[in-house]
Amino acid sequence: MIKDIDGLDWLREIRKKIITKCHNDPNLMGDYYRHLQKQYESRLIKNSLNKKNS
Repeated sequence: MIKDIDGLDWLREIRKKIITKCHNDPNLMGDYYRHLQKQYESRLIKNSLNKKNS
């Protein structure tokens, strides 16, 4: 049995569920993550480098 050495097994389980939900299709996974990014846009930290280069 593999021990949870780094404490991130909970995250790996979530990622496995997402991968399964998307049928192991990278395009569907990208769509899923973009949807989440748009849904929770107000919670995301904006990259300050983009403001300097604009």
